[in-house]
Amino acid sequence: MSLVQCNQPIDWYRQLGTRLKAHWRFKLIASVVMASSFFAAYFLLLYFPVFPVTEMPTTAIDRLVGLSPNTLLLYITLWIYIPLGSWLLDDKRELIAYSAALCGLGTAGLAVFFFWPTSVPRPNIDLVEYPGFRLLVAIDEPRNVFPCLHAAFAVFTAICIGRRLRQLGGRGLIRGLNWCWCLSILYSAMATKQHLAVDVFAGTVLGAAWAGLYLRFFTRRRGGIVGVSGAFPDRFTPATPRGRRHSSTSGIRAIDEAERGDATTPTPHRNDLTVHDRQQ
Repeated sequence: MSLVQCNQPIDWYRQLGTRLKAHWRFKLIASVVMASSFFAAYFLLLYFPVFPVTEMPTTAIDRLVGLSPNTLLLYITLWIYIPLGSWLLDDKRELIAYSAALCGLGTAGLAVFFFWPTSVPRPNIDLVEYPGFRLLVAIDEPRNVFPCLHAAFAVFTAICIGRRLRQLGGRGLIRGLNWCWCLSILYSAMATKQHLAVDVFAGTVLGAAWAGLYLRFFTRRRGGIVGVSGAFPDRFTPATPRGRRHSSTSGIRAIDEAERGDATTPTPHRNDLTVHDRQQ
């Protein structure tokens, strides 16, 4: 084993700590502002739907996945999972792009909720035995279910975190745990009966497609990927040799002289004037 391979875990954890501390005020404020704005719009559409509410159909997968109230904790961990994608970034421009992508994903889901509000049948459950569900039932109505934004945000975050972990040199274990967290959130969305299989499938497609758009367009710059300085050369601005720059300047000067009518009487060089004066 080489020395570089031995030091790889140390470099991984050192980079992780540096990235978590970079722009931490911006990350904290952006997370609070985005979450507050999203929930304000979400609950507004939840309690005051504009169009008729459609109940989503139950499939064989929903009957296979039984009610599991203990998965409610996994369901809630989404709001811890989402900010991890931004906390792994250390470039301010990519932080802004990532925040804009999250806002766009939430806006797309809310637009569907506005024009096509949906609902799922709520199962009978003993709220005394499961007090956590009592709070969920009191706050969250079984509406705004298609697409499942839990699945959309989880898949989007998993793809972005997985890409960042590869760039940091993260091994297969930590990358596997990332996807296990994502899949557990998807399962909990159905096990808590907050969503049906068709909702989770639609949310998964939305999150994967949005992550592809983000990685394709939001993270590209002329110098390469944002936040990875020097990783990709700037192929759009090649270096110009000093001699070529001088010849271009001389050509422009000659054109200006021709337009003024001075092209037939070129001006002597400064050194030539000095020699001429000395001869006199």
